[in-house]
Amino acid sequence: MSTTPCITHADLFRLLEDLSGSGINDQMLDGDQLAMFTDEEADFREALGQARTLCAACPMLESCLFAAVTDHAVKGIVAGTTETDRERIRSSLGLAPFAEEDTDIYLMVRRTYDEVDTEKVAAMTAVGQLTQVEMAEELGCSTRTIRRKQRSSCNVRRRPRRNPLTPKKVLSTAEQLLPWF
Repeated sequence: MSTTPCITHADLFRLLEDLSGSGINDQMLDGDQLAMFTDEEADFREALGQARTLCAACPMLESCLFAAVTDHAVKGIVAGTTETDRERIRSSLGLAPFAEEDTDIYLMVRRTYDEVDTEKVAAMTAVGQLTQVEMAEELGCSTRTIRRKQRSSCNVRRRPRRNPLTPKKVLSTAEQLLPWF
């Protein structure tokens, strides 16, 4: 398996997250008014262009975009898209926004879902003394992981969607909404 650009160019993707954390975002960079940008905004725009180019050539583009749009919110650049881009895609697909606690910093980092024991979550839930946030803190995972473990321990079956989303559908929507994609 080949290494993805977000791993081989981790400094670039961290820079984008740091710059977006300082208040710079893609909405500020619309248009061709480069002369009006501060140095930091120009750096962000240049790094964003580099990240989009790298992501466009990545074999994981479709699956990364699908996960970032449908599974959980991700800070920073994923599949060449910004948080705002992914919000637009979600809205176009009729998906509700993610709750704030569902945001993961990096999509490709090792996730703790499989490391959390379903029976332990079920036991903690049965006792009923802890909130999902408290359980997540105690087990060292996200509240989203707690919710998924609670659902799987109850064997709750969801009704299948009439028109299930696929990675290709999400990619197609991104291509329609984002002119640079």
